[in-house]
Amino acid sequence: LGREYKEIIFDKELLKQNATWEWVTPGHPLFESVRDEVFRQVQEDLRRGAVFFDLHSVQPYRVDLFTAAVRDGRGNTLHRRLFFVRTDMDGRLSICQPTLLFDLSFAPTGTPVPDDGALPTRADAELFLHQRALVAFLDEISAQRRKEIETIATHMEISLETIINKANMQYADLQMKKASGDPEQGLEGRIKQTEDHLDELNERLMRRRRELEQERNCTIADIHHHGRAWVVPHPQRALPEMQEMVQDAEVERIA
Repeated sequence: LGREYKEIIFDKELLKQNATWEWVTPGHPLFESVRDEVFRQVQEDLRRGAVFFDLHSVQPYRVDLFTAAVRDGRGNTLHRRLFFVRTDMDGRLSICQPTLLFDLSFAPTGTPVPDDGALPTRADAELFLHQRALVAFLDEISAQRRKEIETIATHMEISLETIINKANMQYADLQMKKASGDPEQGLEGRIKQTEDHLDELNERLMRRRRELEQERNCTIADIHHHGRAWVVPHPQRALPEMQEMVQDAEVERIA
């Protein structure tokens, strides 16, 4: 974090008006610090669960919130994503987008919820998540990673091979001087330094090849269940003043 942020903006276009303004966006220290602090503060609420109203649903359903990450073979986290698993009252599971929350409203404390004793467990929801979403998530990030590694490997090979080739030429020149009986002082020392440098460069090349191969291999990691919520039909969805807001299948079809 900086010591102070005098003027902050959230729209990059505003930088055209004044380049001294602080553009706060995901990845910025202020943004990330606030996000971490909010996440810390809501841990107890996430564990306790929540109840929401859904104006468009006629049946209650349950939502489990998960996060999962993709890591490479060296343990670097490449991407982390939020997933919602919805459980309907008939036991059917489905994957929902986190934007689901945009259509919900908070239910007051004490709102009754159904008994979920006969519904799939959290382990069932996690297994469903893995089968229906995490495999595709891994494939997506792995494809991106392979493309990145191929680009990095190409430039690395060109760069290091050029340096190694230059060092080999210097080594060959020194050996020719030695073979011709050149009386230059410290020639043996220069030859030894060049040999050591070549060994270092070749080891560096092999090490980077091994590291890039490890970075190419991706796996799903750190699957974490953050909380659970019940979503129940809005108690006022049948009122005349609310009907215009309720989703209509025929209107959706026409649209």
